[in-house]
Amino acid sequence: MDLEGQAELVFTNLDRVPAAAGAPRDALAQVRVYVTDVELWPRVDAVYRAWLGDHRPARCVVPVPALHWYSLPETEAVAHVPTAEVENAVSPASP
Repeated sequence: MDLEGQAELVFTNLDRVPAAAGAPRDALAQVRVYVTDVELWPRVDAVYRAWLGDHRPARCVVPVPALHWYSLPETEAVAHVPTAEVENAVSPASP
């Protein structure tokens, strides 16, 4: 899979985390993107910007020598999800 395809997959998978807690993508407060070569960043950034739209969480780009399974980009993120939404997503309300 090419770099852009890997980046799209990474961001699609990242979407699943806040969604599982009942939060929208704009709940993301910080995204850290790891790339195996800083020269790849402009291509990853194009996918990142298309994925996020107008939302701009804090961002950190970290060049690394290698990633697991020969991935080219990888991410980690922090999202703000209000407690009540998390509790409802994790354990359904009692009858």
